[in-house]
Amino acid sequence: MLEKSRIVMQQDNERNYHIFYMLTKSAAPELKNRLHLPENSKWAYLNENYDRYDDFLEKDNVDYSEMLMCMNGLKVNQIEQNELMDITAAI
Repeated sequence: MLEKSRIVMQQDNERNYHIFYMLTKSAAPELKNRLHLPENSKWAYLNENYDRYDDFLEKDNVDYSEMLMCMNGLKVNQIEQNELMDITAAI
């Protein structure tokens, strides 16, 4: 469960709301556009440490691919996946 405090603040040297980072860095451009997630944005509200934002790019790409693979393996259909991404982006 993602508690409110983890969305609005973080501990030193940590990131929060990992699925959001995966979406902003790894999702297809069409999905980012549909979710109103601009390319190359620095999400200050979620990560105040700008210089570390791109440090996790490769891991986020792998994690995003694995997440999609797991959702498919669990038979989460495309409509449900879209709804989950909509909710994630809205938060």
